[in-house]
Amino acid sequence: MPRLPRIQFPNAFYHIINRGKDRQDIFHNERYFQLFLDLIAKSHDKYGIIIHAYCLMTNHYHLLIETPNSNISDAMKYINGIYAQKYNFYKKEDGSPFNGRYKAILIDDDNYLATLNKYIHRNPIEIKSCNKLVQNLSDYKWSSYRAYLNIVKKPKWLDVNKTLNYLNLSKANYVNFIENIENDKNTTQFYQKDRQFAIMGDEDFQNKILKFTNSKKTKPYSRINLNLTFAQVINAVSLFYKISDKSILYKSDCKKENLARKLAIYLCQKDLGYNLKKIATLFNLRKISSVSYAIKSINQISNIDDVINKVILGSDPNIPNILGILGSDPIAP
Repeated sequence: MPRLPRIQFPNAFYHIINRGKDRQDIFHNERYFQLFLDLIAKSHDKYGIIIHAYCLMTNHYHLLIETPNSNISDAMKYINGIYAQKYNFYKKEDGSPFNGRYKAILIDDDNYLATLNKYIHRNPIEIKSCNKLVQNLSDYKWSSYRAYLNIVKKPKWLDVNKTLNYLNLSKANYVNFIENIENDKNTTQFYQKDRQFAIMGDEDFQNKILKFTNSKKTKPYSRINLNLTFAQVINAVSLFYKISDKSILYKSDCKKENLARKLAIYLCQKDLGYNLKKIATLFNLRKISSVSYAIKSINQISNIDDVINKVILGSDPNIPNILGILGSDPIAP
């Protein structure tokens, strides 16, 4: 099913949420938490994003992001993609650690900035499990709350002033606002639903966004009809990764992940329309399940469809390579 494109415009605000696959942990110790924060810093330098609040829990994260340059997709592809790559390197695993595509809820910052700031910062004591992560929110190391209180140095990518100025509160009153006043019931109910609406704002804000998307003629993403042949797909992937056709068509004895081979299998189904049995034959695989696994692995890489068409298959000559979704480090096939 085609994915709806992200709504993007200058200075938009988003509440970004992503969870571990099957609700498993994605942050195992300080090394993982710090890696994710380092990637936020690099994404700030690379894409100009501004974080207004964050909270990294063991199996999910929350970010309140402003995008001056209208590029939430690029920023999150970078953060999630590099993190997944490093995560797999650390854990000696394969596939994405995330439970599919991240949620990006567009926020009316004039009315919901403070509400979301509180919701995100209260996460360590609002978790569904019977035990709070901490008794005092100021003790939780992996959220922006401590920077708001000047307990730790504020990173350059974190903006605390917009929220504090909006609330017009002293530090002491801000602590009371966060710690002693529970989350707004409507906000809690909004996030307790299995699926959230993609916009958080009043009717005027929603109408403004819908008017904007209509003016841009926003449509669901659809694949480009490239009229490709099997030989062209293999050639495109082999040229991009600078490997031989044989490395794509035959499974190596090496245990190292062959992303190029998986990508070629994916393209044969998505762009050529081949069934799994035919793909298994073409790639010298004995089991159809191996084809399914390869396609699933590619699907788990956030928003790879549009990048494949722009990069691997050359529909956008202005983009030099696939590193836009997986960061600056090359992907070894």
